[in-house]
Amino acid sequence: MIKTSFVRIKTYVVTRLSKQDRKQEVVPANNHASNEYKFFLSEESVHEKRHHKTFISHVKWPFSLNIVTLLFLALFMNCRSNVLIGVKKDFNTGLSAIYKNMEPQKVFLVMHNNVLYNNEIPLGESFIVINEGIKGVVVKNGEVTIGCTLQITNSKGELLLNEKDLFEGHDVFNKDQANMLQCTINTGAPMLLEEEYNILVLFWDKNGNGKIENKVTVRMINSLN
Repeated sequence: MIKTSFVRIKTYVVTRLSKQDRKQEVVPANNHASNEYKFFLSEESVHEKRHHKTFISHVKWPFSLNIVTLLFLALFMNCRSNVLIGVKKDFNTGLSAIYKNMEPQKVFLVMHNNVLYNNEIPLGESFIVINEGIKGVVVKNGEVTIGCTLQITNSKGELLLNEKDLFEGHDVFNKDQANMLQCTINTGAPMLLEEEYNILVLFWDKNGNGKIENKVTVRMINSLN
């Protein structure tokens, strides 16, 4: 039976799990492959405008002054209100993070305190989706409030698990604990060997509008040996 839980780890051993012989080889943490894409979107709002009579109103322009004014206001508001949106991905496992106003520095999977370098999970084992170096969470009185949704579907799109908020009732953390957001996924029935499953983990800031959406597809195998 699939179970869910949430744990925090402060340190972990970085090892490489070879897909061919699945032997463990210790490698430096900075070899972790990841990439990042960022772009900015702007929120527009409508403000009340005051109209003043000036000499410029008597000048005949080859274009509408109202259009020019609206364009100026739009550009001005774009500069003042930027919303940070981006994508980060671990190309070893395929784990991605689509974020808005709550940015992770890197994302990766961990199992048995080892960083994974493929998406193969032994059936019955647990693994952790980790977002490290979080920035942008709204802090109130030295604390943050985070929600966590977990969904698991099979290759046919059938929903196997849908937890709306794993942190409910325990969603308030010290601001220093919000540096690393993670969700533990336990595998088991009704999952099957050699089948692929889609994992979606959504973290959101209950004090603000930030969110991180993690997605990864994992394949169930018999053993790493």
